[in-house]
Amino acid sequence: FALMMTNSILVSDKILPPELVSVFLKGGGSLDIKSVKKKPKEWIPDKSWLDCVALSAYPTFANLLESMVTNDKQWQNWYDKEAPENVRIPDFEDVVTPFERMCLVKALRED
Repeated sequence: FALMMTNSILVSDKILPPELVSVFLKGGGSLDIKSVKKKPKEWIPDKSWLDCVALSAYPTFANLLESMVTNDKQWQNWYDKEAPENVRIPDFEDVVTPFERMCLVKALRED
C-alpha cells in the first residue's frame, strides 16, 4: 500500500512519469513471449525478456533490446553478478535516473 501511495504522489507531482511507474509495477506481464521480438540468448529468462520489451517502450530504454544483443557479454556479466544493483549497468549507467535504474534492475534481476 505504501509503495502504491508513494508512486501516486510522485506521479501527481510530475516527479515520475506514469508510463514508467506502470512498467515498474506490471513489467511485461501482459506480453506473450511468442508475439515479441525473439530473445537473443538463452541466459535471459523469458519473464526478464518480456519485462525488458515492456521497458523498451519508454524513451530512455528505446535501445535496450539492441544493446542487449550488441553487448551480450557485458549484459550477461552484469546479470551474473551477485549484486548487480551495485555495479554499473552496461550502456545505460550514465543516462538513467535512480528510478529508471531501479526499473532496469527489477526487469532483469527481480530477486
